[in-house]
Amino acid sequence: MVKRGLSVATIAAQAGGYIDAASGGVVPPIQPSTTFARDRSYQPHPTGNIYARDDNDLCRIAEALLAQLDNAEAALLFPNGMAAIAAVFRALPKWGNGLGAVADLLGHDEVVAGVLCPPVCDPDRGGFE
Repeated sequence: MVKRGLSVATIAAQAGGYIDAASGGVVPPIQPSTTFARDRSYQPHPTGNIYARDDNDLCRIAEALLAQLDNAEAALLFPNGMAAIAAVFRALPKWGNGLGAVADLLGHDEVVAGVLCPPVCDPDRGGFE
């Protein structure tokens, strides 16, 4: 008998095989807190959660699941489109790397791009116009 891997639908439906250690639940719990405790020296809780928008268990679970579904090393989720756009521009280490974009990303993001990464967005150097 040939052993087959799990289908994409099964992996997604089972949240990548997630089991909540605290409750035994097979669905990741939703944490309603937006901020998390720190100790007396202001160090974060051992989970590493600081603020829900940036750090939370459900986001880490979803990122791991997306990476698994795409057979990728990692995946990143962003709280909004502007955060994703900012991450792309900040990831460009130097002029000369390619960047393709439509003229109107989400409105006036070329202004934000110009602030985050001026050389890429400089019309005189082939950037946004």
